[in-house]
Amino acid sequence: MLRSSTDVENATKKNRRTLAKSAFSGVAYFVPTLVAHTCEESIRLVILQVLKGAFQSESRPNKHTKMWKSTKIKEHDTLTKSKLLEILQTVEKNKKVEILEHSVSPGTETGENFCSEIARCDIVARIGKEVKEYHWMVKLEPILTEFTEGQHVEEKEITYYQFLMSEWNKLAEEKMASFRITNFDSPFAELGKKGKRSILVMENLCHHGYTDAPNKKKGLSLDHTKMALEELARFHALGYVYLKNNSNGLKEEEDKIAIFTTDYLILHPSPKTEGLMKQFTKEIVNTVCLIEEPGQDFVAIYERFQKKTDPYELLQMLYKPKSNAFNVICHGDVWFNNILFK
Repeated sequence: MLRSSTDVENATKKNRRTLAKSAFSGVAYFVPTLVAHTCEESIRLVILQVLKGAFQSESRPNKHTKMWKSTKIKEHDTLTKSKLLEILQTVEKNKKVEILEHSVSPGTETGENFCSEIARCDIVARIGKEVKEYHWMVKLEPILTEFTEGQHVEEKEITYYQFLMSEWNKLAEEKMASFRITNFDSPFAELGKKGKRSILVMENLCHHGYTDAPNKKKGLSLDHTKMALEELARFHALGYVYLKNNSNGLKEEEDKIAIFTTDYLILHPSPKTEGLMKQFTKEIVNTVCLIEEPGQDFVAIYERFQKKTDPYELLQMLYKPKSNAFNVICHGDVWFNNILFK
């Protein structure tokens, strides 16, 4: 077990030197998706995705949402008034809840989100004798399929918000570290089973002063990139120390973090996932053909390589964390649509 703040501080310094040095003032907040990986590989992916913004995922609105009263519009198929009432009763641990006003509207523009649906929920409710407002962004996953269920993606995300995030900040406090990761717990989460969607309720951070990057089409500025990497360094540092603290052979602790330390895509795939990944490696040739320019012969090079090495087996070898590497719990989907700034 670690006995002082030294491990957290050293991990932060080591990771910060590797990532970026910054004196820029501000806060970056990540919307986490977690995978176990080696830090060196994650840094390369982080820098490419943060600077280029090459993919699409969930985004967040820049302006505060005004409350408006419920009208006779078609009710959301999942976030019905009765479901919102159930969520509020769970959050407040109180059955005496009355919804006075509520609205459910799209949390992103058409085409901005990738796999899930993001809904903006604004609620005014009476809790006992007190009237309170709630401003949420709710992530609704598609109904589970054999492939998505085999990846445990939703389970990882929900477990992070409801367990791991607070555990990391407790760890930083115990070790008297000089920092904490920006912490907004999920007030409610429900893991969907087959035929039912998962629900992850998050605070609408626009109401806490957070905004998107100024111009996402151009990618992040140098200052915003440094700010994001500083927060990611803290994320990696706490993940590193947490893994180190919990790799002491205690079965209970191993079970708690197994969801984060098990790779379900390459090393421990379901039969459906393994088949798709093997097919994916075969599609590499088609991709190479698209980028090949006159005079280049990448396809022939790849085919010669393939005769000597099975690409899928090589992928498995590269994915396996190395005992002598700086192993961390990675975010898994770091790009500007999953980062907010304040």
